[in-house]
Amino acid sequence: GRIPVLLLKTPDAEPDSLPRVFDATCTHFDCTVAYDSEENRIVCHCHQGYYDVDGKEDGGPPPRPLTRFFSRKRNNGKLVIALEPENLEKAFENS
Repeated sequence: GRIPVLLLKTPDAEPDSLPRVFDATCTHFDCTVAYDSEENRIVCHCHQGYYDVDGKEDGGPPPRPLTRFFSRKRNNGKLVIALEPENLEKAFENS
């Protein structure tokens, strides 16, 4: 199935840094989360769940952190995202 993804690059991030990549599904009740720039944290508006910019629980009902994806940029500038580090490495084999 499809997995909603949250690409997060906060204003204080280094210009050349890669965005943080999370599964955008709240760990409480599977609602989709979003970044709130005013609060500088990730929020789930369904049940007032909060995560910090590293995806760790930061208030409300979420029982665990958001799942973080592994990512790496190709030479052509495209971002490759994978759930497992070995799958990310496979994507770069022979490239």
